[in-house]
Amino acid sequence: MYFDMDERTLLTVRRLMLEGKVKGVKLKEGDDKETFPVEMGLAIDEGYPKPGYIDFLDNRVNPATGTIRVRGVFRNPELQPQRREMSPGMFCRVRVPLSQPHTALLIADRAIGTDQGRKFVYVINDKNEVVDRTIVPGPIQQGLRVVTSGLRANDKVIIDGMQRVRPGVEVAPKTCPDGQPPW
Repeated sequence: MYFDMDERTLLTVRRLMLEGKVKGVKLKEGDDKETFPVEMGLAIDEGYPKPGYIDFLDNRVNPATGTIRVRGVFRNPELQPQRREMSPGMFCRVRVPLSQPHTALLIADRAIGTDQGRKFVYVINDKNEVVDRTIVPGPIQQGLRVVTSGLRANDKVIIDGMQRVRPGVEVAPKTCPDGQPPW
């Protein structure tokens, strides 16, 4: 399957490779060729359940689109005789993981407010007062927003009734039963 990678991502990956932060993987024991894993999800799939690997990267960026052509190799199981799961022209989503999975703080995206470009959330302090906290949001993972800085794991974040709270107001928080998030 062919897909296009934007020039900015290509430059980022090259920089990370030069810094030694991203390394390829060997497909077979004793093989000296390294490649990168790639994950794919079809239109009906949740997430990226189909693993594969990159086996080709074009040698030039298309100046009209600012992208470079990449080829990923995936298994295409036979569902019925002469019927495969994937057909040419199908829509899919592709993700190239550049690091190992790591723990991250996740919150509901609706809890994040914006004030002149500053991203913030309302948290409840130990006196049940509302405090706004500046955060640095990251990507969305499994429907939740990663918070790269500005929050601690034990902070109580307000996710409902945002229009009724202001910093300094005392509130009566309702916590989720059994620690289950409400989303």
